[in-house]
Amino acid sequence: MIMKVLVFTSAYSKRAYMMRQSILNGMNQTYKDFVHSVNITLDEGAQTKDLSPLYNDLLHPNLIINYSENAKYGFSHFNNMNTIRFVPNYEEYDLFIKMDDDDIYKSGYVENIVNHFKNHPDTDIISTRISTQLNGYD
Repeated sequence: MIMKVLVFTSAYSKRAYMMRQSILNGMNQTYKDFVHSVNITLDEGAQTKDLSPLYNDLLHPNLIINYSENAKYGFSHFNNMNTIRFVPNYEEYDLFIKMDDDDIYKSGYVENIVNHFKNHPDTDIISTRISTQLNGYD
């Protein structure tokens, strides 16, 4: 089964310093057949500025970067949906995987999720508990 996979990351302009690591998280995945959509949400009162010097050397055909205004009510859900909406023909994707801009992902993250959905075709959604972990400590 071939799956069309979209990885998406919603980021805020005030945390632009995290953009480079976020893009590298996507590039360093063992599973390579996906599009990575990054939406940089301009924080309230932020001046529109070009953040491309942070990631210009990392651009590749499967990376889509857009800028948008912050949601009126500050809902991160709206910002995440904007990240997906900016991808041409987003409705053609089979699997949407969220990668937060402030987390570090193991190289097999995307591959593990794709394999789970391939091996469990009746699964619609998966999630994990929210926690922090550093050096093996919860």
